Formats: sequence, C-alpha cells, structure tokens
Amino acid sequence: MHRYKPDTVSVILNDYLREYQNKLNSHREQLNRTTISESVPDRDKRKAQKELDLTIKIIKDLEDYEKNILYPLATEKI
Repeated sequence: MHRYKPDTVSVILNDYLREYQNKLNSHREQLNRTTISESVPDRDKRKAQKELDLTIKIIKDLEDYEKNILYPLATEKI
C-alpha cells in the first residue's frame, strides 16, 4: 500500500484489465467461429462451446468488477 499513487488504480484498469478483456474478447470470437464452422468435428465444437461459455462468464465477471469496483476507485484517485 505504501507504493500506491493516485493513479495506480487507473493504471491497473487501463493497462491490465482492459487489455486482458480485449484478449478474452478475441478468444471468444475465435471460439464462436469454431462452434459455427461446418468443417470442425462435433467433438471439437462441443469442447469449444464449453470453453466459450466459460469465457463469456469470465468476461461478464470482469465487466462487473470494472464497473462496480475499479472504475469508481479510479475516479476517486485514492
């Protein structure tokens, strides 16, 4: 805590969380294409669908975390 600066939470939000969310969204799009593709075997489609469901849940949790916790802290510049 002694190394925190007023912009530390903003750095976490912008440099780490949003970058991770962008990577997850790209991964979600790739999995979505896999589940739709006709050339992919059914077994791989089911596996991709499970991973897609988990990825969507993680993205939702991160959005809630950003909205309810990190963003309000970043605007307060604690």
